[in-house]
Amino acid sequence: MSDELDETEEPDDDAGLASAMRTCIMRLARQLRAERGDESLSFSQHSALAVIESRGPISPGDLAAFERVHPPSITRIITVLRNRGYIERSSRPDDRRQALLSTTPKGRELIRSDRERRSEWLMTILKTLTPKERGELRAVLPHLERLVRTGLDASTDDPPE
Repeated sequence: MSDELDETEEPDDDAGLASAMRTCIMRLARQLRAERGDESLSFSQHSALAVIESRGPISPGDLAAFERVHPPSITRIITVLRNRGYIERSSRPDDRRQALLSTTPKGRELIRSDRERRSEWLMTILKTLTPKERGELRAVLPHLERLVRTGLDASTDDPPE
């Protein structure tokens, strides 16, 4: 079966729908990644920074679990983000032995400008659709959000933007 859905074919079965959604979502995600501002950060580093910004202060262990990476990998990511001044490490108030990560103003600005750039890109391409088509997309969003939440582990909530 092809990854692309023929324009005349309807995804009338779950396998066809899943294939069409996967292809479309992967292409959209790839285009959104291309709109990132600071390309000196890897996708993993940028993703971790976004999680720290939206969920911080967060422990390195919780960050690793959320990002679904092993502790040595998250340690390398944290080191890069700290060395570039995007995050800072502090101690938990209730247990000084445990570290917490939070974003610096520089890190928050990077995430803010990145989200703004990606939203502007999306607004531009949304303008190519009719008002009716944009309304249809709005109606589908709650279902897509529920699918994302369903796919996440019970130990995590919503993903960062």
